[in-house]
Amino acid sequence: MLVKAGAPAGGTIHVADVTIDVLDHYDDVALARSYEMYRTTGLDIADFDEMREKTNYDQLAEAGIVGEISAEEWNAGARPLKSIDRNLHLLNGAAWQLGQRNDILEARLVEQQTLVTALMLRLESTELAMAVLRRNQIALQRNGSQHASTTIH
Repeated sequence: MLVKAGAPAGGTIHVADVTIDVLDHYDDVALARSYEMYRTTGLDIADFDEMREKTNYDQLAEAGIVGEISAEEWNAGARPLKSIDRNLHLLNGAAWQLGQRNDILEARLVEQQTLVTALMLRLESTELAMAVLRRNQIALQRNGSQHASTTIH
């Protein structure tokens, strides 16, 4: 659904030809940031090419978040329509992607914690074994054993 910015309050919005699909092949988080740049600063840029460069307008238009407009129309002061539905899909997709990234990072953190714990246990058991060997060596030396000549470090 495309809505003209500045539509009169309380006005009727007629919706036709609504398509629902997902934006999975986009980095929704980056695209949401691009839309925010477009919305906050891009609309004030008079030159179409400069606006396209600074706001990732082409990808926003390709994804259907903003309508397409020609350079001539833009430079003459016209602005494209914004799709509220597509923007909501974008924000939902960005939240989902961030959640997925968080799940992956959390799983990696658990793996790393498991490895660190295993290494610490191995180190502790090695240190314990060395302490036992040192005690045995001291005991052997006290007893005058001939095998006590090997030094444990």
